[in-house]
Amino acid sequence: MAARPGKTGPKSTPEVAGRFTSLSDAFLDCRDPGFGHDWKRLNDYHTADTHMEHGSLVTDILREMRCQRCDAVKTEHYYMTKTQGLFKYRNSYAYPEGYLLPGIPRGVTPSQIVHQEQYNRAMRRVANASKADRERAER
Repeated sequence: MAARPGKTGPKSTPEVAGRFTSLSDAFLDCRDPGFGHDWKRLNDYHTADTHMEHGSLVTDILREMRCQRCDAVKTEHYYMTKTQGLFKYRNSYAYPEGYLLPGIPRGVTPSQIVHQEQYNRAMRRVANASKADRERAER
């Protein structure tokens, strides 16, 4: 099988990759596209505001979830009108201290860097384990 070239450009520079080494395992797993956040409902749909808009009564509705791994909070924003029903129009997020990496735009998850860091950590765990622990390790 031929080697595939890695991603190039500013998302995969050594400086950016080096910043991922400071993330906890939970933060790294939540940035892994294969895992993503482990959301659990914090509270169900609830009215945040009711107001008139263009002559119609509009109800703003929220629903919040918390990631069980990293404690990020996701808020789903909806609006409801009598004639059009319920529509989701955006999500907002509140991240715990240390999750965000300043200088790397929100939403950018260089999966190659995440996977490389996870691999490096796994190899360090194996290298530091006793022979008996390596033999019992899950694969």
